[in-house]
Amino acid sequence: MIIATTITANTSEKAKPTLSPIFCAPCQQSLPFLNPNGCPQCAIEDTGGHLCGVCIAHPPKFDSTVAAFRYQFPLDRLVQDYKFNANFALLELFATALADRMIDAGNVPNVIVPVPLSRQRIASRGFNQAALLADAVAKKLNASQVVRVEKNWLEKVRDTPAQAGLPLEARRRNIRDAFTLSASGAATLKAQPNLKIALLDDVITTGATLSEAAKVLKHAGAQHVTAIVVARVPPPRANTQMQVLSGGNLIS
Repeated sequence: MIIATTITANTSEKAKPTLSPIFCAPCQQSLPFLNPNGCPQCAIEDTGGHLCGVCIAHPPKFDSTVAAFRYQFPLDRLVQDYKFNANFALLELFATALADRMIDAGNVPNVIVPVPLSRQRIASRGFNQAALLADAVAKKLNASQVVRVEKNWLEKVRDTPAQAGLPLEARRRNIRDAFTLSASGAATLKAQPNLKIALLDDVITTGATLSEAAKVLKHAGAQHVTAIVVARVPPPRANTQMQVLSGGNLIS
């Protein structure tokens, strides 16, 4: 693997050597695994397990986040290769790392709901990266308990402009009312509101898309929704997301 000669090993957390047969152990150990002791709601790192300032001031609709990696080199290139070049060989790596992280966190769901793409985006890309990943993650988790994937619960009814580069409030406006819930999904949540729902996407930046999708599920009766993502985009160091609540007071 060529990138192995250009990256520095991440010694803070070791990768499991069985993550993917297409990567050697040193390459896996050099991937930027996310420190799990961050904000319990949005997975921003370096909060000591406290809620971050953004989640305190503007709580997202999802209750917690499980993320496997930090979105930085070389993981960012791998996600882009999977998403835009249809490199499906990377599914094994992403699914295994994410399933391991969910098991370690004690947060294995009953149902995984992939964030949908609009019909226009599906036609352009040819696949929904979240839906394929949801199947792969469920397959890994099914070794320990039954986890089903519901690809048709959510529908994206508007083809929104890309979120990349937009600030938080613009992202929220961009994605507002973009999702609807199917009749079968609504009926299931009404009958079984205590189902542990995992809302899956490839990357989380501000959480606006995941929050909007979680809002639809919560409105239908879901009591707990966890966001699960391959990677967490780190914020700028000066961002208020680095503020945390300690003893009732915000600290930096």
